[in-house]
Amino acid sequence: MKELIIVGSGLAALSCIRYLDAETEVILFTKDELETNNSHLAQGGISYSGKESDREHTEDTYAAGDHLGSKEFISKMIDASFPVIEEMIAGGMNFDRDDSGSLALALEGGHHTPRILHAGGDRSGRRISEFLSEQVEDKNVDAHAGEKVIKVLVENNQAVGVVTLDRSDNQHNYFADAVILATGGYSGLYSVNSGASAEMGSGHILAYDAGVKLRQMEMIQFHPTLLGMNDKTCGLVSEAVRGEGGLLVDAGGRRIMEGVHPLRDLAPRHITSYEIFKRMTCAQQTYLDIRPVKDFRNKFPTIYKNVEKHFGKDLNRGRIPVTAGAHFTVGGAVADIDGSTSVNHLYIIGETANTHFHGANRLASNALLEAVVMGAEAAKKINQSEMTDVHKKVRDMPVLPVYAEDDHRTIKEKAMAAVGIIRSAENLEELLHLIDMRHSKTVTGAVTNRSFQMYSEIKTIEAIAKSALLRTETRGGHFREDFPGNNINDMDTIVSLKDGKMHAQYIERKRENQTILH
Repeated sequence: MKELIIVGSGLAALSCIRYLDAETEVILFTKDELETNNSHLAQGGISYSGKESDREHTEDTYAAGDHLGSKEFISKMIDASFPVIEEMIAGGMNFDRDDSGSLALALEGGHHTPRILHAGGDRSGRRISEFLSEQVEDKNVDAHAGEKVIKVLVENNQAVGVVTLDRSDNQHNYFADAVILATGGYSGLYSVNSGASAEMGSGHILAYDAGVKLRQMEMIQFHPTLLGMNDKTCGLVSEAVRGEGGLLVDAGGRRIMEGVHPLRDLAPRHITSYEIFKRMTCAQQTYLDIRPVKDFRNKFPTIYKNVEKHFGKDLNRGRIPVTAGAHFTVGGAVADIDGSTSVNHLYIIGETANTHFHGANRLASNALLEAVVMGAEAAKKINQSEMTDVHKKVRDMPVLPVYAEDDHRTIKEKAMAAVGIIRSAENLEELLHLIDMRHSKTVTGAVTNRSFQMYSEIKTIEAIAKSALLRTETRGGHFREDFPGNNINDMDTIVSLKDGKMHAQYIERKRENQTILH
């Protein structure tokens, strides 16, 4: 009987569990409660191009990714999504339908044709998560909520288990035939973000410490329409609202996207976010005019209630205050479509992974597609894999650099300006110098929940900054003040662990027929 460890409880994890052989035993860990994940918050839907040619969806994904993705891999991911979504529909997943009873296909930013399936209007993430949760009720899953994985155990380049900490900082060792990391991304690093958890996901750091390379860590998607003012955010306003006619305007009602991009209010997120961010830096508030949206209250009930609660007066005027914030992290641990990595029996799926699917930026509603596909593909690979001979030996308590709270706070404050939407070599170099100075004064010690979180955040900031410094162009979700042009080349930023230190490289993309894992 196979034993599997899964870290994370979002859509990627649920999709994986759904496709595992019935006799597989799963131990699942989440640092929060089981439903505290970004999948449950997802207001947008899932891309479904079953009624159009593959090429159109591939081209939109490639264009939204600022031509940094792999068309071959994008097509592979989209092709794999058809049977997964169709099986969900056949299994009873109730996506929204139009008056004729056909699946209602919506339009969102960056898409040139309607291809988005929603469920319950703006409750898509929750509805799909609930559906998959029901689908896995008969699976053999032992769930550990509030238990944080701090290390993947590796022997002879093979993952054999994990070390965890409970809420009281007690260490536990678990062993399995394979380990899957599905912890989401690292947008929670930023003070203004759309995440569900109070803490950043750490799967990419677990992978890095285990020997897996990180890629495109500088590529972070900033969502243009978080609900709120420049200094106060209260959730997300799905771009589906703009797909239904919502217009981005300034305080005087003037449309801000006119003349900026041919798709205007439905321009890709990085373009829209940059326009809003420029206004944020000048203390100018942006609003979403919802008056053109028919039946906004019933089409977007979750958003409506949230706006009514926090900005009732603005709602009565037919507008919603919005601001830009970190939403999705394109970068992550290098993995293939089935989650396989350079470490045997270590799989990384969903937002934790980087696969060359999103390129430099994510096309709207491709995240849920990626999650369910990678979960399914990982399960199929594991089902066909042989069990491993795991050496179940309790390890000593791991030790990591322990940072002072003041040092951690100082680095994060500097990082918010240096690795945000607008970047420069000067700010990035100052940030990296600050990190180096703090590295030199840290000492190693036993790991606690807090020390691991600080370590993960500082290592993530270092990886982002080193990658961003190498990326001498404006691309994806960020703007380089000192390099405003786009080179349109296939250069990857790669971060790896060498001799106990973080090493970053800017390398030319390997040919499509070569492995992407090493």
